Amino acid sequence: MRILYWADSWWPSIGGIEVLGGQFVPELARRGFEPLVLTSHCGQDLPDEEARDGVRVLRLPFAEAFATRRLDLFAATRRRIEQLKREWRPEIIHFHFPGPSGIFHLQTRDASAAPLLLAMHTHIPYWDTGPETLSGKLLREGAWVSANSDATLDLARMAYAEIRDHSSVIYNGLRQPPLPPASPGFNPTIVACIARLVHKKGLDVAIRAMRALRAKGADVRLIVAGDGPEKANLESLTEDLGLDSCVELRGWIAPENMHAFLNESTIVVIPSRSMEPFGNVAVEAMQMGRPVVATRMGGLAEVIVDGETGFLVEPDDPAAIADRIDTLARDPALALRMGTAGQVRARTHFSLDQCVDKYIHLYHSLAGKLQ
Repeated sequence: MRILYWADSWWPSIGGIEVLGGQFVPELARRGFEPLVLTSHCGQDLPDEEARDGVRVLRLPFAEAFATRRLDLFAATRRRIEQLKREWRPEIIHFHFPGPSGIFHLQTRDASAAPLLLAMHTHIPYWDTGPETLSGKLLREGAWVSANSDATLDLARMAYAEIRDHSSVIYNGLRQPPLPPASPGFNPTIVACIARLVHKKGLDVAIRAMRALRAKGADVRLIVAGDGPEKANLESLTEDLGLDSCVELRGWIAPENMHAFLNESTIVVIPSRSMEPFGNVAVEAMQMGRPVVATRMGGLAEVIVDGETGFLVEPDDPAAIADRIDTLARDPALALRMGTAGQVRARTHFSLDQCVDKYIHLYHSLAGKLQ
């Protein structure tokens, strides 16, 4: 079956969608499907076409067309997609939704009768809700809407009640780590945080939690993996609070080194103050046997079982985060039990095989190939 896997961003750009897609699509190819990734150059000097992990990747100037508003570029991109649809003849169009390049699908809808699967990995922006918005038009075209959590799907159904009878949840799935979990240390307790350094991720809350822990006399360190526009503010906050000796902003870490980074930790904290569609970092932490302290935001509350694989707290509450970290630091047996429970949950609920199985079943259903 030919699957046109359409995403506005792809490797070597790094983010949750790229990490997921980078595992998901090659697995489709290994199972005998013929995926083709349709994406953009993401502002980088990348080839228009290449093979990556045995998968054909085609890049078109989506971002450049939107940035420059050049009508000739829009027209050329539209023609190229129309040609691709007519000549390659996809049997399923798997579109990462919402995404601005969806306008090119609408403009070339007559070139292919393939069912449109809208795979939601983030929330629909409030300004894009309504029947005549891009998202509204795509949802009318969609044969099915999949979402990566109940939280994501519930918000979409609130905005577009008409998708209720052709939508479902398929949780993200990740490949098992190539690196075995190391035994966590507690002297000191190392708290890890992995996030883009932006306000909504709440890294400032994690740093303030460290001040509360230090005030209790706890021997705790915080290491942060990530980069972003809030880096200077977070460095200043760390200095102002006198936490230079116990807070380290390590910067960006490549995905292939993430499991080694998690092995340095005792506990993983996710202090997000915005609705998280899912919680890939939580799954990665659980795979490595680390308990997770996270805010009760969106899909995080579906990934983490409060009191079993970690703790859930309300957002913007450094005292609550500090209290849960302190509980785990003072009770290594509890932390180890939660880490083990997390490993089991990650394996049974959020595996790559399980995710791919569910999408393959959906592909066959939409293409009318189920017996």
